[in-house]
Amino acid sequence: MRGLARYFEHGQKIPTPLSMQRAVEEYRVDDDPMRRFLRDQCQEQGARDAGGKIIETSIKDLYERFEKWHEDEIGTCYIKRAAFSKGVQETRGINAVRKKDGYYLPVAVNEQEVKLEIAEAGN
Repeated sequence: MRGLARYFEHGQKIPTPLSMQRAVEEYRVDDDPMRRFLRDQCQEQGARDAGGKIIETSIKDLYERFEKWHEDEIGTCYIKRAAFSKGVQETRGINAVRKKDGYYLPVAVNEQEVKLEIAEAGN
């Protein structure tokens, strides 16, 4: 009877255990090349350089990095740049910013952090 009471307490739905929610999210990330790329090759949005400025990467550069990563990790990349751009923006909940030389996203590729650290060490 306790189980039936909990069933009605949760609006006649069986709550999904947290472990199952985590497993589903992990599968979703592993099954989606764009999500894997963002998880494995990029920092969280809002990463900042040494001066405190938010690091932005052009969609063109981010896509080229993704395309190379995809070919190395998975094989031939059939995802076009427009679909990639839209997918990244939807996945991260961010919008591209238009600048004079293209569109940019507030996403830092892991390699950018290394370049910043090297530049700081040189100064």
